[in-house]
Formats: sequence, structure tokens, C-alpha cells
Amino acid sequence: MPPAYLHRSMIRLVLLAACLVLLAGCTVEITPPTPELPPVPPVPTFTPVPHVSPEPAPPAETADSQPAEPEPEAPPEAVSEPQAPEPPESVAAEPLPPGSIGTGLVVNAAVLNVRSSPDVNSSRLGQLQNNAVVQVLDGTADQQWWHVCCLPDGVTSGWVYGQFLDVNLDPSAAADLAREPAVPPPVLSPWAVHPANRAEMWDLTWEIAVGRLPEQRFAHPPTEALSPLTGLPISPERLTQRPILVCIPSDIPARPQYGLSQADIVYEYLVDGYSITRLTGIFHGQDVPDIGPIRSARLINFYLGYLYNGAVMCSGASDFIRRLLREIAEFPYFDIDLDNSTGRLPYSYILGTGLTRFHTNTLGVRQWLQDFLREQPIDIQGFVFQAEASPGSPASYVKIPWPVVSSSWVEYRYNPQSGLYARYMGGVPHVDANTGAQIQTANIVVQYVTHQNTFLVEDSLGNLSLDQDIFGSGRAVIFRNGSRYDGTWSVDTLGSLPRFTAHDGQDIPLAPGASWIALVPDGYLLTVQ
Repeated sequence: MPPAYLHRSMIRLVLLAACLVLLAGCTVEITPPTPELPPVPPVPTFTPVPHVSPEPAPPAETADSQPAEPEPEAPPEAVSEPQAPEPPESVAAEPLPPGSIGTGLVVNAAVLNVRSSPDVNSSRLGQLQNNAVVQVLDGTADQQWWHVCCLPDGVTSGWVYGQFLDVNLDPSAAADLAREPAVPPPVLSPWAVHPANRAEMWDLTWEIAVGRLPEQRFAHPPTEALSPLTGLPISPERLTQRPILVCIPSDIPARPQYGLSQADIVYEYLVDGYSITRLTGIFHGQDVPDIGPIRSARLINFYLGYLYNGAVMCSGASDFIRRLLREIAEFPYFDIDLDNSTGRLPYSYILGTGLTRFHTNTLGVRQWLQDFLREQPIDIQGFVFQAEASPGSPASYVKIPWPVVSSSWVEYRYNPQSGLYARYMGGVPHVDANTGAQIQTANIVVQYVTHQNTFLVEDSLGNLSLDQDIFGSGRAVIFRNGSRYDGTWSVDTLGSLPRFTAHDGQDIPLAPGASWIALVPDGYLLTVQ
């Protein structure tokens, strides 16, 4: 008989087997019911049905468009653009001035460039705003360009791209478009030649620079005790002295400069690859105790020296510019780097260190002129001055977009109490270190002149010298007494300062007092308010 513990083990095994059988039976018989889902409707199939309309539907109106009348079909144009809106009836109804063949409305463009010739690469003269109305003078045979006139900002006429001008032509004059208008050929720069060596480079530099000068010079001794530079009363002794032109930098380390508020005239112009501006202060009517800093000369100083027949003082220059000033110029040129490198008095002195260390004063320059027997009476025909002027357009704020990269942009704000414009540079008041006061001027002259790159390397960075032609004529904008006047400038002979005339040929007089003259490239857009 087996032991009791074996009986107990066998009983456990039997019971365990019985449980397993029962569990297996339960898994087979008890299955979860399958839930009944609602029937899924079949996915509808879409068959496109063609829509036939007996008449073309009018275009839908949007915020930027107007309902347009149906127009007959036309052959596709070379450039596809949204349909321009119909010009207002008043445009077509206005009588056309002499020489005009129609009117034009600027469409499909926020601003439209006005160019000097029917070519996108030609110089930009200005801009037209959307919906501006102009007079059409002529056009190319393919009507891709239109010659328009009576433009804002004093632009007499220019060319605009036809794609953005809705033109309404006079039928009797439209036949003139069968011909191509006479377009002046592009002016090739004389500096485009690449000399083979330094000798050829010097010969060509001399030829171009001297060739810019007018052939005739006339002496114009003042007939009354008024300054030809400011129109203000001047002592007879001053009339026996020639103007002094000093090269002054405008970069940030040179600010604030000394003596600018005491200059009769200050020229402002681009240098060094259009990246920064430089100044030339012209001193004549008063003694100035400190003028500076003094920096190197540029090609424009050769031209300004001839224009004013003055004494030019700078501190160095590139090789060929220095040769022009020292060997060719008929006016006295004082180079501090060569003639007075130690900074000894009385001609100049050193104030501080670095590139802005050289300074001078009017007494020192006068002494230099006397020592070298180069002093002489002023003999130039000055600007036209008039205390009162005819009404112009309001201009209490003027901004000249000089390069931002060098913090050179300039603003002027008019003060009705003083009748002067306060000058700002780089967004802050431009102060004279001599007085500690903000610089002010009676006149702002913006003179548009041709700018051309030369083959002359100007500095250690490889920037090319700029040739700015201040002889001949061009567009000008004059600001005085809170008003703006548009016209032209002209210089026909040496010994005559620029004459500014309105489009009707009448003189635009300057206000008696100091003037700042900006020599800007064609296409520079001013901000005027």
C-alpha cells in the first residue's frame, strides 16, 4: 500500500486535470458576441458634368479691381500682365498741350521709374506714383516705351516702360509712332580705356581732367561790397583775397569737425567707391581759428579749385591726383603731407593723432599764400542772391540718401524763426566743434552731376576714384526759406559759379547766407516734406 502522502499527490493531480478540462471546455463554448454595426453607405462616385454658358460671365469684383467692360479679342502681348483699368474720363477729355500726343495713367505699379532713354540700363531720373497722370510726347514703334513730360520733382521729361502706363493717344498724332524716336546714343566714359602702363595712365588722366575744364575764363571782380559767395556785406580787404578750399572728412572718427559752420560754402560728395562722403569747405568772408581735420584730395578738388580760383589745402592724395594738383593746376595747392609734414606753424598744426591729426586756420593759409606770392583778389562771378523769392513748394524737411553703411545720410529741418535749416548727420545733430552748436545753413543745393568710375585706385582697399563733372549743366533742386525750387544748374566758363534757373528760364536766387551743395548722381531720390 502506498504511503498516505502519495495518495494525496495523486488526488491533487486528478483534480488539476479535471480543472483543465473544464477550462478548455469553457473557452470553446463561451465566445463574445459579434457587435452589429450599422450598414455603411456606399461611397458616392463623382462624374464631372460640363458646364455650358451661353455668354461669358463678367469677371468677379475684388478689392483691387474694378468692373471692366467686355473688350474685343486682341492678339496676345509679349508680356502678360493683369488688365489695366480704364483711365478716368477726365484724362481723355482734357485738352492736350502743344507737343503732346496723348495722356497716360500709371497702373499696375506702386512706383514707376522714369529713365533718361528707353532702356532699363539708362540712368533713373525719378519716379511716378500709381495713378499719376502724365503727358505723352512720343513713343517707340512697338509702344513698349513712352516719352512723357510734366513730371513731379522738377523732371522735365523722361522715358517709362509702356507695360505700366495706360495710354490714351490722340488719333491724329498716333501715326507719328510709326517711326522710331531719335534716341541719343549712350555716352561712353573716357575712363573705360585701360592704359598699358603708368606713363599712358598719366597722359590719359591729364587729358581727361583738363578736358573737363571750360575753355574760357573771365575775370569778374566784385562791383560792390557784397560777397560773391554769400551775398552778405563784406569788408573791402576781404575782396583782395582769394577763397580757401580745405579737404575735410565726414566719416565718424572725424566728427565733430572744426569750422564748418563758419564756411561760406560747403560741398558734399561721394568718394571711395560710393561708400562714404567727403567735404570741401570754402572759407572767405571771416577768419576761422580752427579748420579740420584735413584729409586727402580727390579729383573733385582739382575741378573745384579751378571753379573758384582758390587756394586748395589737403593732406595727401593718390599719385595721379597729387600730380594734377601740384604740376598741372594753375591755382595754389598746399599738401600738408609733403610741404608741411612736421605740422609746424604758421601754416598748419597737429591736433591729436591718427588720420585726423592735421588742422589749419585761415590766418595760417593766408600767411602761406603771402610767403609764396600766391595771394590775389577774388575774381569770380558769384551766385544770384535775393532776400525774397517767389513762392515754391513747401519743404520743411529734406533728406539726402548718402550711404547708410558709413552713417553718412543727411537730414535738414527748417526753423521758421531763424529762417535756416538745421543739419543732421547719421540721425543726430551735426555739431561744429569750434562752437558746440548745431550747423545751420540758409541754402541747400542738390546738384545732379554725372558720376563715372575712373581707372585710378583711390585707397588701400582698391576703391576707384570718381569723376564728378561739375561743368556744363544738369538738374538742380534748391531749398531756401522752407520752400523748394526745381530747375537746372549751368557753368559755361571758368570764373563763373553755377547759375540756377527755373524751367521758364528765370533765375532761382539763393538766400543771402551760407550754402551747402550736395553733388549727387543722377537718380538720387530726395525725401522732402
